Amino acid sequence: MEYLTTSIFYPQVQRDDADCSISALSMAVGIPYETIATCCRATGLKNPSRTGMYLTEMIRVMRKLQIGMKIVTPEKVLAHGYGMMIVKYSTLDYHSLAVFASHLCDPTNALIWSPDTFLANAPRGTVFQNGVLFHRLQTAKK
Repeated sequence: MEYLTTSIFYPQVQRDDADCSISALSMAVGIPYETIATCCRATGLKNPSRTGMYLTEMIRVMRKLQIGMKIVTPEKVLAHGYGMMIVKYSTLDYHSLAVFASHLCDPTNALIWSPDTFLANAPRGTVFQNGVLFHRLQTAKK
């Protein structure tokens, strides 16, 4: 399986309080924000820009776009250099970040961080929870 990389990276600021996943997915795979938001609605998600998304919901949305998601360790996604990182704060809140060239792009403000610098500046107790690698799904042969 060949994992996706992006040669062009467009840092974006999330558009609502809880749409970090839509923004991070858009940045990580190079698909416009609007396309992913439309796909969210098409898969039955009511208002993910206000409620956020669980990994299972992200997987369902990306599958509709013919992109698979593989949940891996944070170290593996950083070694690959491209994908998405899920961060867990000490408050038990989660946040999605895009990974580009082994750096993190935070959709809260579109700042690009080295992983160590991000953790050093994040609230105490913040950890990298999961990494996500993306791949094209095989289409059925006719």
